[in-house]
Amino acid sequence: RDIDLRNMAAALFPRPPANADPYWVNDARLLFTGIASYVMESPKIADENRSFATILKLMNGADEPILEFLASLRDTRRHEVSDFTLQTLLPYADMAEKQFSGLYAGVRTGMAPFLNERLMRATSRSSFDIRNLKSERVSLYLDFRREQMASLGPLFNVLITQMMNFMSESMPRPGEHQVLVLLDEFQNLGKLENVTDMATVLGGHGVPMWFFVQSLKSVDEIYRKESRETLINAARVQIFFGAQETDDLRYVSDQIGETAEFQKDVTRTQASLFDTYYTRSVHSRQVRRPLMRPDEIR
Repeated sequence: RDIDLRNMAAALFPRPPANADPYWVNDARLLFTGIASYVMESPKIADENRSFATILKLMNGADEPILEFLASLRDTRRHEVSDFTLQTLLPYADMAEKQFSGLYAGVRTGMAPFLNERLMRATSRSSFDIRNLKSERVSLYLDFRREQMASLGPLFNVLITQMMNFMSESMPRPGEHQVLVLLDEFQNLGKLENVTDMATVLGGHGVPMWFFVQSLKSVDEIYRKESRETLINAARVQIFFGAQETDDLRYVSDQIGETAEFQKDVTRTQASLFDTYYTRSVHSRQVRRPLMRPDEIR
């Protein structure tokens, strides 16, 4: 369970770009993990209330300020929870107020999608079980408008991350079938924290993944070139429709490869005033050229 909570925190708070400071993100993940662990363990919380809504309620200080809640883990609430929860949360009780305020703001930003009442109700219980995807004929659709990406992105990230983590736990068992994962407009889904790692292993676990993107550059902007290359190297098939970007056209041309053809060079010597003959020599050489040039692919 601790690993599941950490994975959920990673999905809610993706790592920033390489040139940014991940300090606040790392602390935000741990704070969320600790509070989620408390919600799962506390005997004072009913099973039907172990949800994102309750986590958000605690983090927003609905019943008591967050710092007072953290301080209470040293005495009144100490015996309600596991050592994991205590060791995760107690360091925040001793943190300087300014330092805590910075990471607390980051946590609330990550939890912002759940401030919606409809989402709180929807995430309070589940109408499907991810574990059934391999054993039952189930189709799961996650659909939202592009303008909702900023608010629903973290929730989408959590669902996809949980699904990929579960699917990678074991090889297909007797009676289980493959599960196809289609991610349309992949570049617009935000950064899915573990997708580059999972894409290399899920295929062998009976879970092929299809990624649909507008251009390679759009993926680089989210995952950087190195991670995009990892996705491509894990792919069995690459299909390009109507590529327009210069980099994409050059990439396709390079992937198609080269062909060899023979080229003839003819040399002639003109007849002179005193020589009525001329010489002609023909040299053949093999040259290589792209099977399709970028301008031929467009």
